[in-house]
Amino acid sequence: MAAEQGYENGQANVAYLLDEHKSIFPLNSLMPWTKRRSSLLRNAALALIYWTRSAKQSNIDSMVKMGDYYLEGFGTDPDNEKAATCYQTAAEFQQSAQALWNLGWMHENGIGVEQDFHLAKRFYDQALETNQEAYLPVKLSLLKLRMRSFWNTITNGHVNSIQSEPEPKKDWSLREWISNFLEDDHPYYHDGDEDDLTDPTPKDPMPGGDDYYDEIDEGILESLIIVGLAAALVFLVYYRQQRQLNHRRAMEQQGPGALAQGALPAPPMPGQHPGQHPGQQPDGGFFPPPGDPNFNQWVAGGIGH
Repeated sequence: MAAEQGYENGQANVAYLLDEHKSIFPLNSLMPWTKRRSSLLRNAALALIYWTRSAKQSNIDSMVKMGDYYLEGFGTDPDNEKAATCYQTAAEFQQSAQALWNLGWMHENGIGVEQDFHLAKRFYDQALETNQEAYLPVKLSLLKLRMRSFWNTITNGHVNSIQSEPEPKKDWSLREWISNFLEDDHPYYHDGDEDDLTDPTPKDPMPGGDDYYDEIDEGILESLIIVGLAAALVFLVYYRQQRQLNHRRAMEQQGPGALAQGALPAPPMPGQHPGQHPGQQPDGGFFPPPGDPNFNQWVAGGIGH
């Protein structure tokens, strides 16, 4: 009743009860003494109807079973193209590993689609990426596929063999390279604790947080400032040395007398202040200095008498 009312779970369960295609080696063939199911539960056409109704409500397993029924001809005439369409739909919209493997098998053998070993390998690889539990069947299928592809290559067969897909390389400009380098979450720049590596629950939606990139930007800015100051200091020292060298060369060109005169200044005369030119009147200042004959009169207030 639930299936007739439109419940997807009920439709899938009814189709499962009516399904006869469950295993290549069923237990009934190994144990003939077991009781067979009633004829009412052995109706492949009715099972296909319920598989179809369940698949229309986005049941991925029902969609794969529809492909199996069309491929093997259970409850309907065999139709490989419809089977491939069911598998393709389940693979594209629901990411079914079983559907991807079935598509790889169909492309490998050219059933319902064009035979293509390279495309078959791609579907096998996608099946393994979707579900790691498909490791053994996918690896065995790939081993057989590579052997067939190798034989097809050396015999110049008409089937497209497996080809290596080169990774696309992009020529980055210097600005793009620096931007990608700063945005790259490289492990060498990660200073997190060991708890961050062992704790499976993420504490921050962005690894490292926003402060992580701010610290990198601040460190780069400080490094650039230090390098700039060091370069300026080296330039000043070099400029000072060049000026002294040019001044010395100019003095040498003028003669040895000019070099000696520019190197050692003449000593001051007695009673002459340092830096005072010869013949210049001494500057006594506003008040007479001690030792001057007018100093005593200035102290006694006798200035001008």
